[in-house]
Amino acid sequence: MNKKLTQKDFDDFKESIEDLIKLYKESRLSKMENAEESEEERLARLRRFGQELRKDIDEAGKFVKIKEEQGRKSKLTPQEKAYILIIKEYLGLSNRETAELASLLNLTKEEISYKTVERLYSDPDVFVILYNLLSKTVGGLKVDAVMDGTGYSLVVTKHYRSEREKSGEGVKEGRDFVYSFFIFDLGSNLIVAYGYSLKSEREAYEMALEVLRDLGVEVDSLRADKYYGKSTLDDFPDSEVYLIPKSNATIKGGKRWREMVLRFMRNPLEYLEEYFKRERAESLISSIKRHYMLRL
Repeated sequence: MNKKLTQKDFDDFKESIEDLIKLYKESRLSKMENAEESEEERLARLRRFGQELRKDIDEAGKFVKIKEEQGRKSKLTPQEKAYILIIKEYLGLSNRETAELASLLNLTKEEISYKTVERLYSDPDVFVILYNLLSKTVGGLKVDAVMDGTGYSLVVTKHYRSEREKSGEGVKEGRDFVYSFFIFDLGSNLIVAYGYSLKSEREAYEMALEVLRDLGVEVDSLRADKYYGKSTLDDFPDSEVYLIPKSNATIKGGKRWREMVLRFMRNPLEYLEEYFKRERAESLISSIKRHYMLRL
């Protein structure tokens, strides 16, 4: 008969968690192989990306109809708009650099300016195509997931300020802080849901959950950082969840919480191996933050 879990057992175990994590990381380091992507692999991946992107965007934009409106007609088709924006974000270019690259490589039929690129972020055609592209890619997937949040400052750069002022447009003073939240699939290395908020990480998290459900993505297993606790089990009722209990955690929290704690206590190194798969997502998100989010 299994011994009933007591609070004393749990408290004693919590005191050993840091030592177990250290032991796990030491044992893993001794087995790690150099898994960095080679230059040849990176170039091959980029070629595949370029070949497949146009085809996927054309498919995603197949049913986007342009409504004729008064005023200046757009220089770009909906597919061109989405393509330019994806290339811009993938390469981490500024609006002006993107316009210059489009001209240099004949990415569009018409010449475009940095203002055209800037407007892509609020273009409804782009939103529909990107949403269709995301739905086609991740819709209905079953994933082994990691979730993580981050925050970053939005700073008006000197160059952007001068360009806005030259065109007679106002520039908002001060600095904003944006919270973002990612849900990442370990199997495909895709971010399958994303949320953002100017208010809190919790609001960004709830937005990401809404996107996840809307796309019909099923989460088989989930790993979250130390800031997420028992309520995460309620948000993912059908998933096997891996959390590191906080120092003040108790065994109270329902059947699934106690089952998770017992899994950790009975097979701590196996549990930690699953939990620390989240480092792959943390590395990716850190790269995204450095590459794209430092300044606007």
